[in-house]
Amino acid sequence: MTSSMASPGPSPDGRRRDAEAPSGTDAPRLAPNAPSATDGPRAAPSGSDGPRAATTAGPVDQVPASLRGFVKAGQAAYQYATVHTEGFSGPALIVGTPASSQVANLELYLIFPLTSEQATITLVRGTMITGGAVLLVLLAGIALLGAFCARALASGDRQPVVDIRLLRLRSLGTASAVLFTAGAVMYAGMFLLPLYYQQLRGESVLDAALLLIPQGVGSLVARFTVGKLVARLGARLVTIASFLTAAAATVPFAFAGPQTSLWVLSIVLLIRGFGIGTVLIPPMSVAYLDVPPAGIPHASMNTRIAQQVGASFGTAVVAVALQSLLAHGAAGAFQGAFWWAAGITIAALVPAIALPAALPAARAAARG
Repeated sequence: MTSSMASPGPSPDGRRRDAEAPSGTDAPRLAPNAPSATDGPRAAPSGSDGPRAATTAGPVDQVPASLRGFVKAGQAAYQYATVHTEGFSGPALIVGTPASSQVANLELYLIFPLTSEQATITLVRGTMITGGAVLLVLLAGIALLGAFCARALASGDRQPVVDIRLLRLRSLGTASAVLFTAGAVMYAGMFLLPLYYQQLRGESVLDAALLLIPQGVGSLVARFTVGKLVARLGARLVTIASFLTAAAATVPFAFAGPQTSLWVLSIVLLIRGFGIGTVLIPPMSVAYLDVPPAGIPHASMNTRIAQQVGASFGTAVVAVALQSLLAHGAAGAFQGAFWWAAGITIAALVPAIALPAALPAARAAARG
């Protein structure tokens, strides 16, 4: 007689396998240390009444015939195949082996579903495709930007759409660099703060907006005082102090959690708003010192573009940081993202140091 059994079971090594299972039914493979084929049929146990009809248990019909041929020959083997049973339909690993038993010609088959492995492979494929598309778009954008800059620099007597040659002037070049970093600092916080209140603390959209009012108040107060500060201390010193203030007021959010006092965070936001509000005026006040009158329109476009590109850069950095850290929990992810925002603010000090220290009035007096 021939008896066969097929049953699902856990992975043979007790661990998940993330390797891709070949589609369809490939050729069966011998298991390591597989026994050699038997020399002949085994004798029926003593006391039996003679051969009985073959019996089966489980979805034996899903076992490939080629795999059964190996097992009937006395060899342990395995094969990837697609199975369709009452509780499962999809790719699976089927392991077959002859079994030593009083039942003659007993065959044992274990079916291991590979659903989770297949889902992992699908996710990895989708991520790779998405990443490849993003990389292609990024490379295309860099190539187009390079072509635009090359054409603008080689325009000769033609008037370019945006004269980036003006960035060679110290006042405009350094101011544009500062505005780039200022945009990154400002919009990195604008991206993280509402999400912090909504996702980590469970606030509604309206409540999150109301909780951000202190930052707006700080920025408003800064507009009334920054002019006097620049006139007294100079653009470079005020810009450096503004970035340091914004960085210091960002660090508490890197330690904040779901239970941190809202009053403490409101005071921190008020200080951060003051720092962010004072960081834009100083570079703008010295940006056009070295620019000829005919180049002012192009210079203003350069500063605006620099700020907007910096905003996109800062938002992208903290968004990627937040997403990559979510595996460690929401609280840890937001804390890590705020550390990135603080790091961007500290890095903004580099171009700020290169700003002209003299005031416009003083430079004009020196020229006269």
